[in-house]
Amino acid sequence: MKKVWVSSFLTMLSVIVLFGCVGGSSVPPINLSDYTKIAIAPFATEEESADMADALPYDMGTQLNLKFKKEGKVEWIYYQSEAIRPIREKIDELQLSPEKIYQDPALAKKVGEALGVDLILVGHISNPRIEKKDDYTPYYDMSQQAGISGTTKYTLLIQSATIDAGLKAVDVKTGDVVWNVEGLKGYIKYIKAFQSGVPSRDEVSEEVIRADMRGHIVGRVLHVLYPEAFSDKDVPEILMKPSLNLIRGGKTVIW
Repeated sequence: MKKVWVSSFLTMLSVIVLFGCVGGSSVPPINLSDYTKIAIAPFATEEESADMADALPYDMGTQLNLKFKKEGKVEWIYYQSEAIRPIREKIDELQLSPEKIYQDPALAKKVGEALGVDLILVGHISNPRIEKKDDYTPYYDMSQQAGISGTTKYTLLIQSATIDAGLKAVDVKTGDVVWNVEGLKGYIKYIKAFQSGVPSRDEVSEEVIRADMRGHIVGRVLHVLYPEAFSDKDVPEILMKPSLNLIRGGKTVIW
């Protein structure tokens, strides 16, 4: 009996560790339908990800608004354009910042009261990274011919991007943080195969990578916020991979 208990405990522990590694969240979702008017504040960001400060609330608000539109129970306030940015304007008017209202629920409550909302969502984005790695391990294409020859030898270019996110929900009436998710990881990859000896290689541009990461992390945030309506993203999410039947060391490569 003791051995069975220990085995079960270790299995459960391994699952917890696994979810922690990929940036999963075990925090129960908040019941958004309990509120009638919800604001999504600009995200606190670092300089490298400043373009996401208003872009993420826009993407989130647009998708949440569509989900709740049929029910008509929740009104969403968020950045829609440079002409329609009520939360950003109120933050500026109160001489605050996205960073300050994320760190201090009392300040988030103050902004929420000025906007006349029941709940305000405040988030942050940090540690954005874009990396590139060459894999010169020989890969062989077996999709067109049997055997190994110089014409079927490939190397890989692997590009990836990661980012960290967090989101809090502050009840404007009480000033309490009623929901909080930290350490949500965004991770996307692109894998390209190039025939050995080919001098020029077409890389995925940084502009495309940043746009893809924006969609990826928004998807992850929406899932933890409202899992019934939004499915999670794979971590890592492989957005590009070779269509070739490649082998390495005699074994088929599974991406």
